[in-house]
Amino acid sequence: MKCFNCNKFIPDVSEVCPYCNNSVDSNKENVIDFGNIDNTSYNSGKFDIKVYIKEPKNRKVVFGALALIVLVIIIFISLVASMFFKSSEPDYKVFTRVVAGISEYLEENYRVKNLEADRIAQMLMEPQTDCYQKLLRFLPAEVYNEDETINRLALAAELFASKELRQQVNQVVHPAVKEYICG
Repeated sequence: MKCFNCNKFIPDVSEVCPYCNNSVDSNKENVIDFGNIDNTSYNSGKFDIKVYIKEPKNRKVVFGALALIVLVIIIFISLVASMFFKSSEPDYKVFTRVVAGISEYLEENYRVKNLEADRIAQMLMEPQTDCYQKLLRFLPAEVYNEDETINRLALAAELFASKELRQQVNQVVHPAVKEYICG
């Protein structure tokens, strides 16, 4: 186990820390026991959140996880509030900005690669791709620009107007995006 006072490893049977003479009983009253967890940072086999969070590499993980939990809570509260109050700005714009900020933070600080499925879908629906060729068979002419690219606003209007068309597009685009991401 580790001494809370000096943060050094001490034998499990110790009553006093040999390094700082701190009582081991004072350690036990502060320990939050999460049960046995493999690969913990000390020998007792018990997970101690206070010891875990003191290590700088673990602190980043804990705070990153807390940031994501807070994000989920904020989004949930916003969604519930939007059911009762109508705002002038669509909620998805606010969520997009928040998620983009957190994604950017995670990429910069945690070696996390952020893959935005919507941007991948946009790329896969460019002319000369297999996905685009499949979409040509059933998308109406109104969704195409003069340069043969897909007008995303017109496509969105068509997709929200027709459930059948939305299902057809999803059957083409979703597997293509999954294939691109998963390899």
